[in-house]
Amino acid sequence: MVTNVDVLVSLKQSEELYLITKATRRPTIGFVQLESDFETTNPESQIVQPIFDGADTEGEDRKIVAIAGIHLHWLDYFKNLLVEGEEGIIVVLESACPKLCHGGKFSEKWTDVKDSEQNIITYQVDGPNAVFLGENDLHDPNYDALVVSEPFVDLHIDQSQLPEGSCVPVLTLHVYPSAELEDSFKTNNDIIYTVVVIVIFAFTSLVFLLYDFSVGRRQRTVMDRIAKQDRIVSDILPTAIRDRLYESQAKNMMNANNVEEDDGPLGLDEAFYGRSAPLADLFPSVTVIFADLVGFTAWSSAREPHQVFILLETIYGSFDKLAYRHGVFKVQTVGDCYLAAAGLPEPTDDHAVVACRFARDCLKKMKDVTLKLEVSLGPDTSDLDLRTGIHR
Repeated sequence: MVTNVDVLVSLKQSEELYLITKATRRPTIGFVQLESDFETTNPESQIVQPIFDGADTEGEDRKIVAIAGIHLHWLDYFKNLLVEGEEGIIVVLESACPKLCHGGKFSEKWTDVKDSEQNIITYQVDGPNAVFLGENDLHDPNYDALVVSEPFVDLHIDQSQLPEGSCVPVLTLHVYPSAELEDSFKTNNDIIYTVVVIVIFAFTSLVFLLYDFSVGRRQRTVMDRIAKQDRIVSDILPTAIRDRLYESQAKNMMNANNVEEDDGPLGLDEAFYGRSAPLADLFPSVTVIFADLVGFTAWSSAREPHQVFILLETIYGSFDKLAYRHGVFKVQTVGDCYLAAAGLPEPTDDHAVVACRFARDCLKKMKDVTLKLEVSLGPDTSDLDLRTGIHR
Protein backbone atom coordinates (compact mmCIF):
# COMPACT_ATOMS: atom_id res chain seq x y z
CA MET A 1 0.00 0.00 0.00
CA VAL A 2 1.38 3.42 -0.98
CA THR A 3 1.11 5.96 1.81
CA ASN A 4 2.30 9.50 2.53
CA VAL A 5 2.06 10.49 -1.12
CA ASP A 6 0.09 13.12 -3.00
CA VAL A 7 -1.99 13.11 -6.13
CA LEU A 8 -4.04 16.11 -7.21
CA VAL A 9 -7.38 15.43 -8.79
CA SER A 10 -10.01 17.82 -10.12
CA LEU A 11 -13.03 15.85 -8.89
CA LYS A 12 -16.51 17.10 -8.11
CA GLN A 13 -17.04 14.43 -5.49
CA SER A 14 -14.87 12.33 -3.28
CA GLU A 15 -16.44 9.18 -4.74
CA GLU A 16 -14.63 9.86 -8.02
CA LEU A 17 -11.40 8.71 -6.37
CA TYR A 18 -12.98 5.26 -6.53
CA LEU A 19 -13.46 5.67 -10.28
CA ILE A 20 -9.74 6.43 -10.73
CA THR A 21 -8.77 3.47 -8.60
CA LYS A 22 -11.17 1.22 -10.49
CA ALA A 23 -9.89 2.44 -13.85
CA THR A 24 -6.18 2.24 -13.01
CA ARG A 25 -6.33 -0.60 -10.45
CA ARG A 26 -3.71 1.36 -8.48
CA PRO A 27 -3.75 3.35 -5.26
CA THR A 28 -4.98 6.91 -5.61
CA ILE A 29 -4.55 9.94 -3.42
CA GLY A 30 -6.72 13.02 -3.59
CA PHE A 31 -5.28 16.31 -2.36
CA VAL A 32 -7.60 19.10 -1.17
CA GLN A 33 -7.32 22.19 0.96
CA LEU A 34 -10.05 22.72 3.56
CA GLU A 35 -11.54 26.20 3.70
CA SER A 36 -13.61 27.80 6.40
CA ASP A 37 -14.86 31.38 5.96
CA PHE A 38 -12.40 31.77 3.05
CA GLU A 39 -9.44 31.03 5.35
CA THR A 40 -7.28 28.07 4.46
CA THR A 41 -6.69 25.70 7.34
CA ASN A 42 -4.93 22.34 7.12
CA PRO A 43 -4.54 20.59 3.74
CA GLU A 44 -5.29 16.88 3.76
CA SER A 45 -5.21 13.91 1.43
CA GLN A 46 -7.61 11.03 0.91
CA ILE A 47 -5.79 7.80 0.20
CA VAL A 48 -7.70 5.08 -1.63
CA GLN A 49 -6.25 1.58 -1.86
CA PRO A 50 -7.96 -1.15 -3.92
CA ILE A 51 -8.31 -4.63 -2.37
CA PHE A 52 -8.32 -7.52 -4.82
CA ASP A 53 -9.80 -10.96 -4.61
CA GLY A 54 -6.48 -12.72 -4.80
CA ALA A 55 -2.79 -12.44 -4.08
CA ASP A 56 -2.04 -11.57 -7.71
CA THR A 57 -2.15 -7.77 -7.77
CA GLU A 58 -0.84 -7.38 -11.33
CA GLY A 59 -3.12 -9.65 -13.36
CA GLU A 60 -5.70 -8.21 -15.75
CA ASP A 61 -8.42 -10.53 -14.42
CA ARG A 62 -8.05 -9.41 -10.85
CA LYS A 63 -11.26 -8.18 -9.26
CA ILE A 64 -11.63 -5.31 -6.82
CA VAL A 65 -13.70 -6.58 -3.93
CA ALA A 66 -13.19 -3.64 -1.50
CA ILE A 67 -11.69 -0.18 -1.10
CA ALA A 68 -9.60 0.94 1.87
CA GLY A 69 -9.41 4.66 2.49
CA ILE A 70 -7.75 6.93 5.04
CA HIS A 71 -7.31 10.65 5.59
CA LEU A 72 -3.79 12.07 5.82
CA HIS A 73 -3.15 15.52 7.31
CA TRP A 74 0.10 16.89 5.90
CA LEU A 75 0.76 18.90 9.05
CA ASP A 76 0.95 15.64 11.00
CA TYR A 77 3.16 14.14 8.31
CA PHE A 78 5.91 16.79 8.80
CA LYS A 79 5.91 16.51 12.56
CA ASN A 80 8.59 14.56 14.44
CA LEU A 81 10.92 14.52 11.44
CA LEU A 82 13.75 16.53 13.01
CA VAL A 83 15.32 16.56 16.42
CA GLU A 84 14.93 19.40 18.86
CA GLY A 85 17.06 22.42 17.97
CA GLU A 86 16.91 22.01 14.17
CA GLU A 87 14.61 24.89 13.31
CA GLY A 88 13.69 27.00 10.32
CA ILE A 89 13.36 24.40 7.54
CA ILE A 90 10.88 25.53 4.86
CA VAL A 91 9.09 22.72 2.98
CA VAL A 92 7.15 23.49 -0.21
CA LEU A 93 4.85 20.89 -1.83
CA GLU A 94 4.22 21.65 -5.49
CA SER A 95 1.98 20.03 -8.09
CA ALA A 96 1.12 21.07 -11.62
CA CYS A 97 -2.49 19.94 -11.27
CA PRO A 98 -5.14 22.57 -10.45
CA LYS A 99 -6.21 22.75 -6.84
CA LEU A 100 -9.54 21.65 -5.34
CA CYS A 101 -11.06 23.35 -2.36
CA HIS A 102 -13.81 22.05 -0.13
CA GLY A 103 -16.48 24.76 0.00
CA GLY A 104 -17.71 25.76 3.47
CA LYS A 105 -17.07 23.64 6.56
CA PHE A 106 -16.78 20.06 5.36
CA SER A 107 -19.85 20.50 3.14
CA GLU A 108 -20.67 17.87 0.59
CA LYS A 109 -20.33 20.30 -2.30
CA TRP A 110 -16.94 20.69 -3.99
CA THR A 111 -16.00 24.00 -5.61
CA ASP A 112 -13.43 24.13 -8.39
CA VAL A 113 -10.81 26.88 -8.46
CA LYS A 114 -9.28 28.19 -11.66
CA ASP A 115 -7.76 25.34 -13.63
CA SER A 116 -4.61 27.34 -14.34
CA GLU A 117 -3.69 27.72 -10.68
CA GLN A 118 -1.03 25.35 -9.35
CA ASN A 119 -1.52 23.62 -6.05
CA ILE A 120 1.36 24.73 -3.77
CA ILE A 121 1.45 24.69 0.01
CA THR A 122 4.24 25.71 2.40
CA TYR A 123 5.22 24.41 5.84
CA GLN A 124 7.89 25.35 8.33
CA VAL A 125 9.48 22.50 10.26
CA ASP A 126 10.96 23.38 13.65
CA GLY A 127 12.44 20.30 15.20
CA PRO A 128 9.61 17.88 16.05
CA ASN A 129 6.98 20.55 15.34
CA ALA A 130 5.54 21.77 12.04
CA VAL A 131 3.54 24.88 11.11
CA PHE A 132 1.37 25.38 8.04
CA LEU A 133 2.34 28.74 6.58
CA GLY A 134 -0.25 28.90 3.83
CA GLU A 135 -0.89 28.43 0.15
CA ASN A 136 1.61 29.25 -2.59
CA ASP A 137 5.40 29.24 -2.33
CA LEU A 138 6.19 31.29 0.77
CA HIS A 139 9.93 30.67 1.10
CA ASP A 140 12.47 33.51 1.19
CA PRO A 141 13.72 34.15 -2.37
CA ASN A 142 17.16 34.97 -0.96
CA TYR A 143 17.69 31.24 -0.48
CA ASP A 144 16.70 30.09 -3.97
CA ALA A 145 20.25 28.94 -4.69
CA LEU A 146 20.17 26.60 -1.68
CA VAL A 147 17.02 24.69 -2.62
CA VAL A 148 16.95 20.90 -2.57
CA SER A 149 14.25 19.54 -4.85
CA GLU A 150 13.19 15.92 -5.29
CA PRO A 151 10.14 14.19 -6.81
CA PHE A 152 8.08 13.24 -3.79
CA VAL A 153 5.79 10.71 -5.44
CA ASP A 154 5.18 9.34 -8.90
CA LEU A 155 2.49 6.67 -9.23
CA HIS A 156 3.41 5.98 -12.88
CA ILE A 157 -0.25 5.95 -13.89
CA ASP A 158 -1.16 5.87 -17.56
CA GLN A 159 -3.04 9.15 -18.07
CA SER A 160 -5.11 7.58 -20.83
CA GLN A 161 -6.74 5.30 -18.25
CA LEU A 162 -8.04 8.21 -16.17
CA PRO A 163 -11.64 9.42 -16.32
CA GLU A 164 -12.18 12.71 -18.09
CA GLY A 165 -11.20 15.73 -15.94
CA SER A 166 -8.94 13.72 -13.61
CA CYS A 167 -5.33 14.60 -12.87
CA VAL A 168 -2.68 12.36 -11.30
CA PRO A 169 0.55 14.40 -11.27
CA VAL A 170 4.00 13.97 -9.80
CA LEU A 171 4.31 15.86 -6.54
CA THR A 172 7.64 17.68 -6.04
CA LEU A 173 9.10 18.50 -2.66
CA HIS A 174 11.26 21.64 -2.30
CA VAL A 175 13.28 22.21 0.88
CA TYR A 176 14.68 25.67 1.64
CA PRO A 177 16.62 27.15 4.53
CA SER A 178 15.38 30.28 6.26
CA ALA A 179 16.83 33.29 8.03
CA GLU A 180 16.08 31.58 11.33
CA LEU A 181 18.13 28.55 10.30
CA GLU A 182 20.95 30.76 9.06
CA ASP A 183 21.02 32.70 12.32
CA SER A 184 21.34 29.45 14.27
CA PHE A 185 24.63 28.74 12.46
CA LYS A 186 25.99 32.27 12.73
CA THR A 187 28.70 32.54 15.36
CA ASN A 188 31.74 34.62 16.09
CA ASN A 189 33.94 31.54 16.02
CA ASP A 190 35.52 32.53 12.72
CA ILE A 191 36.59 35.86 14.17
CA ILE A 192 37.81 34.18 17.35
CA TYR A 193 39.76 31.56 15.40
CA THR A 194 41.27 34.25 13.18
CA VAL A 195 42.35 36.31 16.18
CA VAL A 196 43.80 33.21 17.87
CA VAL A 197 45.76 32.29 14.73
CA ILE A 198 47.06 35.86 14.42
CA VAL A 199 48.08 35.92 18.08
CA ILE A 200 49.82 32.55 17.76
CA PHE A 201 51.60 33.69 14.59
CA ALA A 202 52.65 36.97 16.22
CA PHE A 203 53.85 35.16 19.34
CA THR A 204 55.77 32.60 17.28
CA SER A 205 57.32 35.36 15.18
CA LEU A 206 58.30 37.28 18.31
CA VAL A 207 59.87 34.17 19.85
CA PHE A 208 61.75 33.48 16.62
CA LEU A 209 62.99 37.09 16.43
CA LEU A 210 64.09 37.01 20.06
CA TYR A 211 65.82 33.68 19.51
CA ASP A 212 67.50 34.96 16.36
CA PHE A 213 68.61 38.12 18.16
CA SER A 214 69.95 36.08 21.08
CA VAL A 215 71.83 33.68 18.80
CA GLY A 216 73.18 36.55 16.73
CA ARG A 217 74.36 38.40 19.81
CA ARG A 218 76.00 35.26 21.17
CA GLN A 219 77.72 34.63 17.85
CA ARG A 220 78.94 38.23 17.71
CA THR A 221 80.28 37.89 21.25
CA VAL A 222 82.09 34.69 20.33
CA MET A 223 83.48 36.21 17.14
CA ASP A 224 84.65 39.32 19.00
CA ARG A 225 86.35 37.13 21.57
CA ILE A 226 87.99 35.06 18.85
CA ALA A 227 89.11 38.22 17.04
CA LYS A 228 90.65 39.59 20.24
CA GLN A 229 92.42 36.30 20.89
CA ASP A 230 93.64 36.27 17.31
CA ARG A 231 95.02 39.78 17.65
CA ILE A 232 96.80 38.83 20.87
CA VAL A 233 98.29 35.73 19.25
CA SER A 234 99.25 37.76 16.18
CA ASP A 235 101.03 40.29 18.35
CA ILE A 236 103.00 37.53 20.05
CA LEU A 237 103.63 35.14 17.16
CA PRO A 238 104.32 35.62 13.45
CA THR A 239 101.49 34.90 11.04
CA ALA A 240 103.07 31.68 9.78
CA ILE A 241 103.59 30.36 13.32
CA ARG A 242 100.08 31.40 14.30
CA ASP A 243 98.56 29.54 11.35
CA ARG A 244 100.57 26.42 12.13
CA LEU A 245 99.47 26.64 15.76
CA TYR A 246 95.82 26.81 14.75
CA GLU A 247 96.23 23.86 12.37
CA SER A 248 97.93 21.85 15.12
CA GLN A 249 95.11 22.60 17.54
CA ALA A 250 92.51 21.55 14.97
CA LYS A 251 94.28 18.25 14.38
CA ASN A 252 94.54 17.65 18.12
CA MET A 253 90.79 18.16 18.51
CA MET A 254 90.08 15.69 15.71
CA ASN A 255 92.41 13.15 17.25
CA ALA A 256 90.79 13.63 20.64
CA ASN A 257 87.42 12.68 19.13
CA ASN A 258 88.77 9.62 17.34
CA VAL A 259 91.25 8.20 19.83
CA GLU A 260 90.21 6.70 23.16
CA GLU A 261 91.82 8.00 26.29
CA ASP A 262 94.97 6.24 27.36
CA ASP A 263 97.57 7.11 29.95
CA GLY A 264 101.14 7.78 28.86
CA PRO A 265 104.09 5.91 30.25
CA LEU A 266 104.23 8.25 33.23
CA GLY A 267 100.53 8.12 33.93
CA LEU A 268 99.89 11.36 32.02
CA ASP A 269 96.88 11.73 29.80
CA GLU A 270 97.61 11.79 26.08
CA ALA A 271 96.36 15.36 26.00
CA PHE A 272 99.63 16.26 27.78
CA TYR A 273 101.91 13.52 26.53
CA GLY A 274 103.04 12.84 23.01
CA ARG A 275 99.83 13.91 21.26
CA SER A 276 101.33 16.75 19.13
CA ALA A 277 104.85 17.68 18.16
CA PRO A 278 106.21 21.07 19.36
CA LEU A 279 106.42 23.90 16.84
CA ALA A 280 110.22 24.21 16.50
CA ASP A 281 112.16 25.14 13.35
CA LEU A 282 115.89 25.46 12.64
CA PHE A 283 117.15 28.75 11.17
CA PRO A 284 120.88 28.36 10.42
CA SER A 285 121.41 31.94 9.25
CA VAL A 286 119.86 34.83 11.26
CA THR A 287 120.99 38.06 12.90
CA VAL A 288 120.03 38.83 16.49
CA ILE A 289 119.58 42.42 17.72
CA PHE A 290 119.90 43.39 21.40
CA ALA A 291 118.92 46.84 22.64
CA ASP A 292 118.76 48.24 26.17
CA LEU A 293 118.28 51.68 27.73
CA VAL A 294 121.38 53.41 29.09
CA GLY A 295 120.68 55.17 32.40
CA PHE A 296 117.31 53.47 32.84
CA THR A 297 118.06 52.11 36.32
CA ALA A 298 118.83 55.51 37.80
CA TRP A 299 115.98 57.19 35.93
CA SER A 300 113.37 54.62 36.96
CA SER A 301 114.36 54.75 40.63
CA ALA A 302 113.15 58.36 40.78
CA ARG A 303 109.86 57.77 38.95
CA GLU A 304 106.43 56.43 39.75
CA PRO A 305 105.57 52.98 38.37
CA HIS A 306 103.09 54.36 35.87
CA GLN A 307 105.74 56.72 34.49
CA VAL A 308 108.10 53.79 33.98
CA PHE A 309 105.33 51.95 32.20
CA ILE A 310 104.60 54.91 29.92
CA LEU A 311 108.28 55.19 28.95
CA LEU A 312 108.73 51.51 28.11
CA GLU A 313 105.36 51.24 26.36
CA THR A 314 106.05 54.25 24.17
CA ILE A 315 109.63 53.31 23.24
CA TYR A 316 109.03 49.64 22.62
CA GLY A 317 105.76 50.35 20.82
CA SER A 318 107.66 52.51 18.33
CA PHE A 319 110.30 49.74 18.02
CA ASP A 320 107.53 47.25 17.21
CA LYS A 321 106.35 49.42 14.34
CA LEU A 322 109.90 49.66 13.00
CA ALA A 323 110.31 45.88 13.29
CA TYR A 324 107.11 45.33 11.32
CA ARG A 325 108.30 47.77 8.66
CA HIS A 326 111.72 46.12 8.26
CA GLY A 327 110.48 42.55 8.55
CA VAL A 328 112.25 41.93 11.84
CA PHE A 329 110.83 39.40 14.28
CA LYS A 330 110.47 40.62 17.87
CA VAL A 331 111.44 37.85 20.23
CA GLN A 332 110.70 39.39 23.62
CA THR A 333 111.35 42.26 26.03
CA VAL A 334 112.96 41.68 29.42
CA GLY A 335 112.92 44.76 31.60
CA ASP A 336 114.53 47.52 29.52
CA CYS A 337 116.07 45.02 27.09
CA TYR A 338 114.53 44.57 23.62
CA LEU A 339 115.41 41.35 21.77
CA ALA A 340 114.67 40.87 18.04
CA ALA A 341 115.95 38.79 15.11
CA ALA A 342 116.18 39.24 11.35
CA GLY A 343 115.94 36.31 8.93
CA LEU A 344 113.08 34.49 10.66
CA PRO A 345 110.46 33.16 10.52
CA GLU A 346 110.82 33.90 6.79
CA PRO A 347 114.45 33.23 5.79
CA THR A 348 116.24 36.03 3.89
CA ASP A 349 119.78 36.42 2.56
CA ASP A 350 120.23 40.06 3.63
CA HIS A 351 119.22 39.53 7.24
CA ALA A 352 122.38 41.28 8.51
CA VAL A 353 121.63 44.39 6.46
CA VAL A 354 118.03 44.39 7.68
CA ALA A 355 119.23 44.13 11.29
CA CYS A 356 121.60 47.06 10.88
CA ARG A 357 118.95 49.27 9.33
CA PHE A 358 116.52 48.35 12.09
CA ALA A 359 119.08 49.20 14.79
CA ARG A 360 119.86 52.55 13.12
CA ASP A 361 116.19 53.51 12.97
CA CYS A 362 115.71 52.47 16.59
CA LEU A 363 118.51 54.88 17.66
CA LYS A 364 116.83 57.72 15.80
CA LYS A 365 113.41 56.88 17.17
CA MET A 366 114.83 56.75 20.72
CA LYS A 367 115.94 60.39 20.51
CA ASP A 368 112.59 61.56 19.14
CA VAL A 369 110.52 59.68 21.72
CA THR A 370 112.54 60.78 24.78
CA LEU A 371 112.38 64.43 23.70
CA LYS A 372 108.59 64.22 23.46
CA LEU A 373 108.27 62.45 26.81
CA GLU A 374 110.48 64.93 28.63
CA VAL A 375 107.56 67.26 29.22
CA SER A 376 105.47 64.65 31.02
CA LEU A 377 108.14 62.40 32.55
CA GLY A 378 110.77 64.91 33.69
CA PRO A 379 113.71 66.89 32.28
CA ASP A 380 116.25 64.08 32.51
CA THR A 381 114.21 61.78 30.28
CA SER A 382 116.02 62.98 27.18
CA ASP A 383 119.31 61.93 28.79
CA LEU A 384 118.36 58.30 28.31
CA ASP A 385 120.19 56.61 25.50
CA LEU A 386 119.90 53.34 23.55
CA ARG A 387 122.65 50.75 23.39
CA THR A 388 122.37 48.13 20.61
CA GLY A 389 124.25 44.98 19.82
CA ILE A 390 124.09 42.83 16.68
CA HIS A 391 125.16 39.20 16.47
CA ARG A 392 125.25 37.30 13.19
